[in-house]
Amino acid sequence: MAEGGRIAVQLAWVDEATGTVRIEHVLVPAGCDVAGVIAAARAQSSTSDAPVGDWTAAVYGRLVEPAEIVRDGDRVELLGALRVDPKVARMRRVAHKRAAAPGGKWNRDR
Repeated sequence: MAEGGRIAVQLAWVDEATGTVRIEHVLVPAGCDVAGVIAAARAQSSTSDAPVGDWTAAVYGRLVEPAEIVRDGDRVELLGALRVDPKVARMRRVAHKRAAAPGGKWNRDR
């Protein structure tokens, strides 16, 4: 909800220590950019531990630049670096499934 030239935005990220999703509700001036939302979250909450450093931002899953202007009600998501290449992760899952199949053979009927 907009209040006196300010807009409400959510900032979401995964807390690496606990593996849980953290969400902070932030009031920022209208016309604020993504980088400003993160700075405001840190300023508004002394307990904010939003990630610092290398991050990629998205608004509702759409990748955006730090200079992207946010709108009232947006959810800014901070995305960390990939830990495993998606191709490698898929190959590992397939290998695991093949090894777990009866007789160690791939069951193509599943």
